[in-house]
Amino acid sequence: MKQKKILVNIFVSIFVFTIISCSSTPKMLKITPKILDFGNVNLSESSTLILTMTNKYSKDVFITNINLSDLTNYSIVSGAALPINISKNGIHEISIKYEPTSGGIHAAQLFIEHDASTKPKVVEITGVGIPIPKILLSDQYIDFTAVLIGRDKTENITVENTGTAELILDSLQFSGAGASVFSISSGGPVPIIIQPGTMKDISVKFTPTVVQNYIAELHISHNGLNETTPITIALSGDGVITAPKISLDKSTPWDFGSIGVGLSSTQNLEITNTGTDPLTVDSATLSTNNEFKVAGVEDSNGNPITLPEIVAISAKIIVKIEFKPIAGAAYNDTISIIHDGVNTPSPATIDITGEGRIILKKTFSYTGSIESWTIPAGVTSITIEAWGAQGGINDSSQVGGWGTQMKGTFTVTPGDTMRILVGQQGAHGSTALWSRCGGGSGGSFVWKDGANMPMIVAGGGGGKGYLRCSNSMDASTSTSGVIGYHPGGTNGNGGTGGNVLSDDGAGGGGGWLSDGSGMYPGKKVYNGTGAGGVSTYNNGGFGGGGGSSNTAGGGGGYSGGGGGWYGFNTSIQYNGGGGGSYNSGSNPTNIIGTRQGNGYVEISY
Repeated sequence: MKQKKILVNIFVSIFVFTIISCSSTPKMLKITPKILDFGNVNLSESSTLILTMTNKYSKDVFITNINLSDLTNYSIVSGAALPINISKNGIHEISIKYEPTSGGIHAAQLFIEHDASTKPKVVEITGVGIPIPKILLSDQYIDFTAVLIGRDKTENITVENTGTAELILDSLQFSGAGASVFSISSGGPVPIIIQPGTMKDISVKFTPTVVQNYIAELHISHNGLNETTPITIALSGDGVITAPKISLDKSTPWDFGSIGVGLSSTQNLEITNTGTDPLTVDSATLSTNNEFKVAGVEDSNGNPITLPEIVAISAKIIVKIEFKPIAGAAYNDTISIIHDGVNTPSPATIDITGEGRIILKKTFSYTGSIESWTIPAGVTSITIEAWGAQGGINDSSQVGGWGTQMKGTFTVTPGDTMRILVGQQGAHGSTALWSRCGGGSGGSFVWKDGANMPMIVAGGGGGKGYLRCSNSMDASTSTSGVIGYHPGGTNGNGGTGGNVLSDDGAGGGGGWLSDGSGMYPGKKVYNGTGAGGVSTYNNGGFGGGGGSSNTAGGGGGYSGGGGGWYGFNTSIQYNGGGGGSYNSGSNPTNIIGTRQGNGYVEISY
């Protein structure tokens, strides 16, 4: 009996121990680590850690919510998509990233809610944002190319702080065989402090002393954490004795002379490279840029270019300077040429002078002869305005073609002799036999004595044909003559006329270089008389106008107009064509169909 009692006690003890042992095993959602410590993380960088959840319950656990208290510096990268089911003894991982946005300690909490407890699991998170400097260089190799002995050249290195703390440059040192000719010309002294997000230029100067290739290194010591220190910049350059040289064809003072108020004169400054290397011309500027202005830059072929320009050896460029005075007064300016020529300092300067003069005018009306006029002392620019004459009217008082109006500004020299021919209106038609149509009118011409080309020509209008003629008679602003029935002239030559008295006998207008053709042609002006065509019926106007008969004459001009035609017993009839025009001046104004009666010339100076 006693043994039975002892056995019962043993079983009881075993049962109680089993219950105690079972009840001591915790049922829980285990999370590791309990504190997520990211340690130190540099600003603009990031670190990611894994949080592990283990299900110690005897059943599946569902995660119902995950909440992160600091979303500025922390973020959940993966593992947070709800709902989350963790089976018995199963695990689930959550990735959390720390990317500090400011320096200092950043504490946060991660709250995990699940269906096995009313209390959320809380994980403490901590990390420290560390500001750091970072260095970025614009170049790590600089080639100064060729520099003349005794001259120097400077290049900039830009150092940028792309980090979040002060970047300190505490040493700038040169090394290498050629180190002695390199120096820091600006940007120092050290230490150089560069704030986050800013940059600093350091200028390195190369001053060769002998003819050779120089190689060196610049070492920049710094506290940037993204590059080793010191950071090295390779340097090279050549010392040379050949060099560009600049030559200017104007010198101080450059006198533009006397220019009429409101008029303008454009003169050229030639810049030539007389050296043995290409010359760089960086700019050409005026100190005031008021009455004197840079009107353009051209190469030696007259093509427009923009500075800076590299001028080849023995080549040149042309800077065009315009002077336009606004009052009767003396004017001064200075042009500055920035260049790399070794024979003269840069910028090279030239003082410019000029006088504004109250405008005078010289006028010329039709006289029937070629007149002369001499450019007065001090006058270097004139403006010529010329009008061609009007074509002759027909027997029904229908008017002939109108002359053109041509205007331009010209550079002249005091003492130059000018030749002026003012065009005459062609003769009018009458009711007499074969005399019904108007003669072609004369063009107005201005040229320098002895010149083989005119300065300006205003074409004359064509004569009016008989009754039903409808083609154009007005002179043209182009250089070619206008077609009547016969073709107008081109390239300074006379127009074509006919040779049949009854219906095709009108003369073509004379041109600058050659006479017109036909029965009553106008005469050329260059090395000629410029006379109008002499007709038995109606003469052409002085200035190359073609004479007429029963058909209208062509107008005179730079190129003559074509003669007209009368279709006997038909309704097809043609006027005389107007003459062509010419304008070699600057600031041209060319207008068609403006002149009635005789021509006219006005010279402003």
